[in-house]
Amino acid sequence: MRKSLIFYTLLCEKIGILSKEDAKIILENNQVQIKNLHHNNEQ
Repeated sequence: MRKSLIFYTLLCEKIGILSKEDAKIILENNQVQIKNLHHNNEQ
């Protein structure tokens, strides 16, 4: 699921639906979510 979001974000950026800034924000938010998941699993 995560990988497809990243792929889709990069694809949209490539074909010009997303600006580079938008793509960067989405990918950064996604990284934060992944970190939070790992953190929650450790507790």
